[in-house]
Amino acid sequence: MKIIDKYYKLALILVLILFIIPFFWIAKYNFPQSDDWDLAARVLDFGYWGSLFNYYFSLSGRYFSLFVLLFLNPILGLNLFIFKILPIISFIFTIGVYYVFLKSLTKENSKFELFLMSLSFSVFYVLIIPSVSEGFYWYTSTVTYQLANLILLLILSILFNTNFKLNWKHIILLSMMLFMLIGMNEMIIILTLITMTIYSYLYIKSLKRIDSKIFFLWIVLGISLSMVVFCPGNHKRDGIYQNNHNINFTFGRSSELFIEKVIDWIPSLLVLTTAIILLLNIRFKFRLNIGFKLVLLGILVFFVIFFSMYLPPTWHLGNSYNIPGRTINVILFYSQIVTLFFTIYLVNKFNLKELNIVKSPFSKVFFIIIIIMILSGRNNFKNVVKDITTGDAKKYYVQNMCRLNQIQENKMDTIKVKALIFKPKTLYCDDFAKEADNWLNIGIAKVMKSKPIIMEE
Repeated sequence: MKIIDKYYKLALILVLILFIIPFFWIAKYNFPQSDDWDLAARVLDFGYWGSLFNYYFSLSGRYFSLFVLLFLNPILGLNLFIFKILPIISFIFTIGVYYVFLKSLTKENSKFELFLMSLSFSVFYVLIIPSVSEGFYWYTSTVTYQLANLILLLILSILFNTNFKLNWKHIILLSMMLFMLIGMNEMIIILTLITMTIYSYLYIKSLKRIDSKIFFLWIVLGISLSMVVFCPGNHKRDGIYQNNHNINFTFGRSSELFIEKVIDWIPSLLVLTTAIILLLNIRFKFRLNIGFKLVLLGILVFFVIFFSMYLPPTWHLGNSYNIPGRTINVILFYSQIVTLFFTIYLVNKFNLKELNIVKSPFSKVFFIIIIIMILSGRNNFKNVVKDITTGDAKKYYVQNMCRLNQIQENKMDTIKVKALIFKPKTLYCDDFAKEADNWLNIGIAKVMKSKPIIMEE
């Protein structure tokens, strides 16, 4: 029993590391995708600022994510090594931001315990995320969506740390972060507005007056939002998708996804979060001892928001286009945060930490076994193990490098490349088009200064 008490944290670390190692290992086979090449090609055509304005007026209002993608594009230096370490860097940043967030919520826990919880939450997210390929292995998507998730979490950390006592230093920092966040993706805009609405209500209720600081933040939000809403590129892009703006399809498909993800996510997230809080005896700065009716109202609001977040993409894309996994990833991230607060309520409400069975050394073994059982059953873990053990990931990378060498060395008027044979599920894999004038082919041809590229029949 003393051995269990002494080494259970070490056992948890080993379990989490074993689950994450395959995702680090497969990263060495990561390869840039069509969007990455296209962004680099735009810089070559229009320059950095010119390409940013070109995107804004022709395709997208995501002004900040585009700024990062254009100004920090590894392809411009043909530095493909960055794409191998990108997933690892992203994961480490996710751990760090979770640490900052959890530190703003907890008290009296050691740095090691907070690190363990941050590592746990990050591993849970990687294994449950709807599209790990779009979340961590595709540069364009990682910047646009995962970076946005982390910035939102940092904003929440600041809001919790200040405890409704904002000064102008906080306001300036929050203003810059909100301006960046609104310009990253449409789903994060919804989350940001929800977050700031709830916080503003609580802030005004705490002060019992409308404060100029919170008013200033909403001015920044209004300016940022108007830059997205009135972006010419967004309206042009909207016309690309056929059969969109269909109200029946929008509600039908949204309901289908809502039910599917609630069943898939919520039980796992609730059990995993409860297990980690009890296992590490995490102590929070606040107690959510609120009335049962208010809890029911909170759950209802959560599900309404959860459902509503599916409406914009289904309305915009229509029934001719599936909602990308990267969009649903944002919803999972939101769900994980909300689940944490609901778990805090349950732990406090039923005094779970005080139960003898929870304090027992054997309960620690039980919690670790539960974590192993849930994580090992997730498709992301099964897929990454399969991609590595079958050699599909390595073969995919080898073929991509062979095609890249072919493009570099070929002197023919038209370069013909073979379609990808292997497409590992863990990595994001798009391919060339059959037409040389397709944007999927143009970007890499411009960057590599090659002849037109087509994919063989």
